[in-house]
Amino acid sequence: MLTRRTALALVSSLFVSLLGCGDASTPDATTGKRVTFTMTVAPVKKTFTTKVGWDVTLTKAMVATGAFYFFDGDTLFASAPWRPVLSPLQLLWRVETAHAHPGHYVPGNAKGEMLTATSVDLLAADGRLGDGQGVSGPFRSATFTFGSPAAGPLAGELAGNVIVLEGTAKKGAEARTFRAEVKADEVVDAKGRPAIEGCPFTESDVQSEGNVVVTIDADAWLDQVEFELLPKDATPAKLVDVTQSQLTRSIRGGDRYRFAFTPK
Repeated sequence: MLTRRTALALVSSLFVSLLGCGDASTPDATTGKRVTFTMTVAPVKKTFTTKVGWDVTLTKAMVATGAFYFFDGDTLFASAPWRPVLSPLQLLWRVETAHAHPGHYVPGNAKGEMLTATSVDLLAADGRLGDGQGVSGPFRSATFTFGSPAAGPLAGELAGNVIVLEGTAKKGAEARTFRAEVKADEVVDAKGRPAIEGCPFTESDVQSEGNVVVTIDADAWLDQVEFELLPKDATPAKLVDVTQSQLTRSIRGGDRYRFAFTPK
């Protein structure tokens, strides 16, 4: 009879052997044809209401971007389709993976990249980032990286930060004018990089040239910020301590950065 321990050992052995079949960290020209694409960032919302009830108007929203990488692995936020269970071993595998830590994102095969570092005004209509390349096939997830040090047209204004936000927040009789400055070391991942892994990419079978658009949910960045903790008499009041940590924690959420491909 197949015990749970034996089944786990068999599954582990199979998984290790599959990993040894090849290196999926870089695009392989033999798996598809080369494709090129431009990258742009969609303008963010200028006005919105946060989840804690503040009516926010952004007057400045700048970000320094680094390289972008695209993969065929599902994101942390994708739900796997139902498949019939064919054996006790498969059932065990489904149970074990269903309870895996949510941080276990598996990117799969690298499908493309855009390496140009720049800086953009998120309130502007034209947010061109640069040109990228890859290989044809399914794009399902992405890694968003911040540029440090900042490059591009807004590098001077960012002044050592990867994000700068300014605006006003109102709730009833309360009102604050705020400024948020985020440095690269506040948004590093487990590997020490200013990067966000496992960002959702609207699944696309990329077979031709096109445009990749990244939508940044800057409104979600500010969703949990308790603006009432900021001083009333500061213009603008700078986010620090608790309010800063509320912001940076949200910035590190992969679902704040969504990607989509449009063919030419």
